[in-house]
Amino acid sequence: YTWNSEDQIVGGDSNPKFRGNIGLTSEYQGIGISCSFSYQWGEDYYNSTLVSRVENVDVAYNVDRRVFEGTWQQAGDQTFFKRITSTPTTTRPTTRFIEKKNELSLAALHLYYDFKHANLKRYGLERLKCSFYMNAVFKVSTVKTERGLSYPFARSASLALTATF
Repeated sequence: YTWNSEDQIVGGDSNPKFRGNIGLTSEYQGIGISCSFSYQWGEDYYNSTLVSRVENVDVAYNVDRRVFEGTWQQAGDQTFFKRITSTPTTTRPTTRFIEKKNELSLAALHLYYDFKHANLKRYGLERLKCSFYMNAVFKVSTVKTERGLSYPFARSASLALTATF
């Protein structure tokens, strides 16, 4: 019942069993798509979000909704999280927060239309192409974490029109 840092053990393996990227590129009659997916499977992940945003939360500030959904409330409750009180107690590092992380994300998407099939000469154009690009389109994961806590999360999108005269 007395916490000691010397009692800590190594829990889990942070190297996934499988990790990689898959790409797809296709074009049909001037309409093109290019996608880049990344995946990883079988990583043991210490979910620090649960520790800092749920277990060790200060209810005087904004809190994660899991604080009110899954914490101990009354005698006899069987829950994953301890009771949250106005005088918080600190949860020390524990293997209880190690979760299996399997993830698939669409890292980059590029869509375009090339007007090469249109009669562009009558408009004085040699080529005209409209493109859309987006990164960090979506991520599906077995672990719920918050992004942008230590460094701002950024998703960017751009639209381009390229003309050759």
